[in-house]
Amino acid sequence: MGLKSLTLGLALALLISAPLTTEASVYEKEVSVEFNKIDTQIGKTVDFVELQNHFIVKRDLASFCARDFVKPAFSKKGITLSNEEAQAVAFGAMQLENGKHTSTGDDEYAYKAKGVVYEEWELPGVYENKKFMQAYLALHKEVADIYDAYVAVVDFYYDNKNSPRIDAKTLESLKEMNIKLTSIYRTLENMELFWQHGTKLVLTGDDVNFRSAPSINSEVLDSLRLNEELYPVTGEVLEIEGRKWVQAINAKGQEGYVSADYVQLAN
Repeated sequence: MGLKSLTLGLALALLISAPLTTEASVYEKEVSVEFNKIDTQIGKTVDFVELQNHFIVKRDLASFCARDFVKPAFSKKGITLSNEEAQAVAFGAMQLENGKHTSTGDDEYAYKAKGVVYEEWELPGVYENKKFMQAYLALHKEVADIYDAYVAVVDFYYDNKNSPRIDAKTLESLKEMNIKLTSIYRTLENMELFWQHGTKLVLTGDDVNFRSAPSINSEVLDSLRLNEELYPVTGEVLEIEGRKWVQAINAKGQEGYVSADYVQLAN
């Protein structure tokens, strides 16, 4: 099974439990298609397959929830969202609860997840976070572009997997694709953490640098605004070279460090 067959046509049912709430039923996907099998020669390790399956589950839950809940909710307020925007809002509003990750053999995986969307009042807060919205849409476009760029190579590989026609160049190309996808999948999982309920950090300063490492000489990943929220990775304050830092995840799903002088725990 190649990329052309990896579509949204996965079995999923959304249950409308009340006018203001939508709960996704437990979505169970037995990963038996060849595209989702572990294949270390092209970089599909157990960890990669788990990440990929989690991405598929999140994408499909968000897509169906966007159609059945988010778009109608905004439409009642006179706001028309694109399918992609509605999916981003659904993703941010959902809590995805990982089920058991069960190995069914040397090269197959079973995966379960549950998605929940809370009351309508939470949706505008996600939509108004433009940093998250723009980053989410850009990441999904990047995934689509990767699929388009590699679809011929992927289909050729699975059509000729056990033949001498598969050379080192083909294998390296597919490894490169999966490395790119791994980075995106991990960033989207960070975005999921960002939207989880619980303790958050809030910025007390404006135009604060969000850095790749706890050092003023490290790369600036983002510029944080007053009252912007972050997800604390550990909650610990690190003191390095006389400065205090907090490790966190921003709305773009980037993991980095911010000066402890400019954040406080959100109420």
